[in-house]
Amino acid sequence: MGATLTVEDLHVRFQNGSDPVYAVNGASFELRAGETVGLVGESGCGKSVTARSIVGLEEPGEIVEGSIEFDGIETTTADDRTRRRLRARALALVFQDPSTALNPVYTVGEQIAEAIRASRRVGGQSILEELATSVRSRLRTRRTRQRVLELLETVGIPRPEALIDAYPHQCSGGMRQRILLAIALARRPEILIADEPTTGLDTTTQRAVLDRLEALTDATEMGVLLISHDFGVVAERCDRVLVMYDGDIVERGPVDSIRSNPAHPYTKTLLGCLPGRSDPRVFDRSDPGSRPSMSSGSPSDRSAPPSGCVFADRCSFARSTCRERSQPTVAVGGERSSRLESDAHTVRCGVREAREATLESMPTRDPTRSTDGLDANGSSRERGSDPKPMVDGGSTVRRRRVDAEASIESATSAPNASGPSGERSDRPLIELEDVRKRFRRSESLVDRLPWLGADDPIRAVRGVSLELSSGETLGLVGESGCGKSTLARLVTGIEVPTAGAVRLRGEAVGGVDSRTNDQLAEIGTVFQNPGASLNPKRTVGQSIAEPLIEAGWDDARRADRVDEVLSLVALSPDLANRYPRQLSGGQRQRVAIARALAPEPSVLVLDEPTAALDPSTQATILSLLADLQDRLEIAYLFVSHDLAVVRTVADRVATMYLGRFVEVGPVDRTMSDPTHPYTQALLDASPRLSASDGSDDRRLAGDPPDPSAPPEGCAFHPRCPAATEECTRVDPSLEATGDSKSRCLYAPDWTATDQRSNTDRAGRSNDANSK
Repeated sequence: MGATLTVEDLHVRFQNGSDPVYAVNGASFELRAGETVGLVGESGCGKSVTARSIVGLEEPGEIVEGSIEFDGIETTTADDRTRRRLRARALALVFQDPSTALNPVYTVGEQIAEAIRASRRVGGQSILEELATSVRSRLRTRRTRQRVLELLETVGIPRPEALIDAYPHQCSGGMRQRILLAIALARRPEILIADEPTTGLDTTTQRAVLDRLEALTDATEMGVLLISHDFGVVAERCDRVLVMYDGDIVERGPVDSIRSNPAHPYTKTLLGCLPGRSDPRVFDRSDPGSRPSMSSGSPSDRSAPPSGCVFADRCSFARSTCRERSQPTVAVGGERSSRLESDAHTVRCGVREAREATLESMPTRDPTRSTDGLDANGSSRERGSDPKPMVDGGSTVRRRRVDAEASIESATSAPNASGPSGERSDRPLIELEDVRKRFRRSESLVDRLPWLGADDPIRAVRGVSLELSSGETLGLVGESGCGKSTLARLVTGIEVPTAGAVRLRGEAVGGVDSRTNDQLAEIGTVFQNPGASLNPKRTVGQSIAEPLIEAGWDDARRADRVDEVLSLVALSPDLANRYPRQLSGGQRQRVAIARALAPEPSVLVLDEPTAALDPSTQATILSLLADLQDRLEIAYLFVSHDLAVVRTVADRVATMYLGRFVEVGPVDRTMSDPTHPYTQALLDASPRLSASDGSDDRRLAGDPPDPSAPPEGCAFHPRCPAATEECTRVDPSLEATGDSKSRCLYAPDWTATDQRSNTDRAGRSNDANSK
């Protein structure tokens, strides 16, 4: 251990037909043993290409200039055998998506065993030897199996014996991410590159994965390059930060310095895009600076190497000289500095006013304008033609307060709804009454025989009631597997409840097959991954028109509606003839929203709509949703694991645990003073830019229980830091607590600032039982 990775003036180019794409343009940095360095930037800025280039997986890209040196070895000119040896033993890469990185036909143990074998092999292996040793046989030796179990335990997987023979699809998202980490660690690497390792994970799982990675770094002196678009994760976990834009490092320095004093306009833009950027539990709705803002324009098309500042076309401080020549590297404070002075806080910007501008003074843009290369009229913008951004232009994320003096029923009931005529109605749009949903583990007839007891059903939703009215947003939060998405699918009719009722405008409805066209048109759905939800063989216009065809709209009306909804989401009608692969991530999500809006719904169900988006694209989508809600009075059921996003968009929030609501209330109250310890645990696990406030000592222990066999008493008691003996016996109901409702025996006394010890609670419980 102890080797340093040095990247100097790296340039990587791809060939797109006859046109070159310059993906990395002069990136330089160092990574030393035992330190964690964060690499942040928008999607497409070159982060992943840089990571793949380091481990020699840049193809089909080509390193055309620069140096990558590790332990005295220049990897850009090394032969294939040397590069394979480095990947097998010294340099490891953890990919972003475990569902695609893991082989579905081999067990978890077999895949980790393969990594162990690769790390032991020196100088290659003949093809005959390779064929003679099957993947499955590599796990059969006692030594290898024991090493696999040790690795699973090292990455924090409970009961590894039960997982070693499981297949990836049988594991949760958090488990799969930890398995990828175990595969990387099997090689005992000196440098670990983690490419978006927690994107899409809930806050507690994300924290567990990052805790384990941090502990391993401390124990092994391994250097870690943590690539992320989540500035909060980087701020909490890294020693230094590299900010990348258009393939170059525009700012670097110690995390505390960049967090408190960002100097580059692009860094300030990224920070300004974060909802509740200082601390997700401290949010002032009246302060526009605490709302997500957006940067102007979009990254360049990279068809030519930049001649000047890479950010000039989007920078409101840019001068003509910025576009003409490369910017100097300046130490924050004013002196010029070496580009590889790793510990210094430096910025590539020669405009003093830009470096010294405060975060609050940075301009934002009109959310009705697209940041995806289109102007307000839907026309394509040429590079450098983007208009200067507006200060607080248009609306930002719309906020409505739930009256603090409202009745207790407002915790689970919504404000009055508007009917189709626009008149106020006391009836909510959506009502769920004691809804339950169970899934069988197996459809086998033998397994379903009740007297065999072989198929305990999964209780995904257990007695949930809610109301949703016109023009309001209900946020739904909780860990992966808690039932959020199942509940959303029950609302849309994709799933049918096992028991209970789903009502639309007061009328009971079943699944999609039994709903009328009018009822189907009332509810639209936006999924997490627009790349997967849009048919790659259909044009944008065809995808948007699909639900209209099902509803019986004629050709002319459909064509008009497609143009109308594209304009609603700030996209050009010209995009109707393009395919999803020709769009950016932000554009694809706008198309997904346009498709959901096409049938003129009253309700949108948004299932993690911004989870995979970078901060600037996320801010654009959130502001677009707020603008649409203002204009259309549409209701949102907003499912997310990102509490900062939920607080930004929601009026009310419901916290779900093991298929039940454990807390429901106004978003301000719930996020600042939760009445249930599980909500507090989710808040504590959320990454934040501000320094630690002591929440590091309040970690949620263990994993959620098996949903087929919920614990007796309070379902949360095995993980609750304040559980008493009474909690193991009594199953609390959802009771009123001020203007909220909480499923906790001690909810009147549970606050973030006044937590009693277990002893005090137990004593009070015993006193109550003796009366």
